[in-house]
Amino acid sequence: MRAFVNKLAVFHDGGNIVNMAAVMGIETEQIGAVAQLLINVGMAELQEYNYLRLNPALPAYLKLNQTPAQLAELEAAWAAAMGQLVDFLYDELFKDSKMALRLTLLELPNLLALLNWLEGQLATDGEATAETIRLAEFVSNKAGKIEQLLANLGRPSALARAVAVREQAAALIPAWGIARFENERLLIERLLGQNQLQAAYDKATALLEKALDAGPTAYPGADYDLAIAHFMLGRVLRVGGQAAPALDLLVESQRLFEALGERGANMAAVTLTEQADCLTELGRLDEAAEKYTERIKRGEKLEDFRGVTVGKQQLATVYLYQKRYADALAEYEEARDIFEHQNELREVAVSWHQMGMVYQEAGEHEAAEAAYRRSLEIKTQRNDRAGQANSLGELGNLYNNKLNRPEEAVVFTGRRQIFMWRWGFAV
Repeated sequence: MRAFVNKLAVFHDGGNIVNMAAVMGIETEQIGAVAQLLINVGMAELQEYNYLRLNPALPAYLKLNQTPAQLAELEAAWAAAMGQLVDFLYDELFKDSKMALRLTLLELPNLLALLNWLEGQLATDGEATAETIRLAEFVSNKAGKIEQLLANLGRPSALARAVAVREQAAALIPAWGIARFENERLLIERLLGQNQLQAAYDKATALLEKALDAGPTAYPGADYDLAIAHFMLGRVLRVGGQAAPALDLLVESQRLFEALGERGANMAAVTLTEQADCLTELGRLDEAAEKYTERIKRGEKLEDFRGVTVGKQQLATVYLYQKRYADALAEYEEARDIFEHQNELREVAVSWHQMGMVYQEAGEHEAAEAAYRRSLEIKTQRNDRAGQANSLGELGNLYNNKLNRPEEAVVFTGRRQIFMWRWGFAV
């Protein structure tokens, strides 16, 4: 038993018991006895999703009586297991996002250590060989997946670390191909997340030009990347308020994805959401509702549950604009309940805020107040500054214009102005 436990020296804070079994070289069914022994003596605690948190002193203690060669062998086994876990979590991000994101947070110490290990695999000097390029592509892929797992978890330093390793690896790949393409795509994602729209537009335009110049047969997967390049520029244009040209690019992106068959099925459904967003902004609400409904149907077939939920939330917004208040509330409530189950509090707050708008438009002002306050409460817990300012503004307007409570309107409007001044937002 002690021989098995010694191999936990390479874990950081804890780990999934499947990974621990892999490093120990035993079947997953056998890890239960080891885990229970550690729990019984107070050295470990079993948490959700079979994550075993270790006493912080245990891994450091276990390293003391092992040679560097032994630890290096264990670390290689640990890195292989962590790489498989990253692939699994990335796939589950689009199916069971609650589990994927929660395990990402639990495994964060291991993921950061994995990034360090991956960086150490890069050959940064000497002539590039086929092996060094292969390693760089491998590192870029793993770091990029970790980056996407961290993108919406509010861990900026960890996200920056993943971005840095991914960019370092991509810089060592001389030829244009899937790794370099993915590096550029993720850069555009980060620029959009930072609201740097001009820089995102420039990069997305350049990416599409490169993909068109290379053509759909330049490398395995180039046809898929060409469709992604159309999608990215369309998305950037939509976010920047250019809905009409964005729609054309997104329609072409859908055509390219559907031509790929099963390989492009999921992204073809995603393009429908973006198209519907464009149609909503253009005031073509009936067409937008049709696109959202089709996206929901496709998502259900593909078991893309998060995509289905987002589609319901956006369909509800179209119903709000169409003054179909009962339908809008039903969709928002369903989306909110699913997001609550997945512990995606940001989206829960958005649903509550939108429900407040529906109630307000329908003349149910007390219900609107309760919904706005619930949204504000969640945004405050998450330290969502822009979201808090939005909710404070809506409450101020509600109290002043609908509930005839001017004193409270002054309080909330004043809080919003102070809040925005303090955090540098335009008042």
